[in-house]
Amino acid sequence: MKADLRPIGAVLRTLGICRSTLWEWERRGIVAPYRDHRGHRYYDDAQVEALRQRLEPKQPEEAQVA
Repeated sequence: MKADLRPIGAVLRTLGICRSTLWEWERRGIVAPYRDHRGHRYYDDAQVEALRQRLEPKQPEEAQVA
């Protein structure tokens, strides 16, 4: 297992989301955590950053001038 992994609790606090949201994203294939021999979930920095970007509000597209 990679050395620079964060446990699920740290990821939840960083992103400000609940556990069920993270598990739903896992179920949908949006994120795939690393697991240790006991099945505990861990996430690397790239995964956390990708999830953080997913939470950012979308910028409205600029109006098209006809």
